[in-house]
Amino acid sequence: MIVAALILITSAALLVFYLQTLCERILRREFKQPYFKLIADANGLEFPTCRVALEENARRVKYERLRVALACDYRALAFLLRKVAGQGTHRSSFEDHLLLNYCRLLFFAMSLRHFLGLQVKPAALKLAKVLQYFANVVGYRVEVVRTGSVIVSA
Repeated sequence: MIVAALILITSAALLVFYLQTLCERILRREFKQPYFKLIADANGLEFPTCRVALEENARRVKYERLRVALACDYRALAFLLRKVAGQGTHRSSFEDHLLLNYCRLLFFAMSLRHFLGLQVKPAALKLAKVLQYFANVVGYRVEVVRTGSVIVSA
């Protein structure tokens, strides 16, 4: 019985580790220009300012404001991803769905860290990084649809 529990716990831990590594690998994708700035400015997203505030001085950032700002940005970018996926040749990819679920996990981790009195900064910075990736994807797909050119990246 104990061996079965250990195998289950080890398997679950390895699965979480694998998924996190896969998400980090997806987030390393390079874009030819920083599309996220245009998307953030055009849609009033706050994740760039939250990220800068966290990097400069995490103690001055209020948790509730940070959580609400990042949650609103997440919803807006998820909506934009769905809308852009319906345009042109793009469909929602496995990576999009995986990262959307990874965001939910990061929100849970951020809330749990706050509840336990731990630093929220690591989870919030990862969340801002994922939101920046989503904004880059939206900007890239909008450019491809607008120009009509499909650029294959390796």
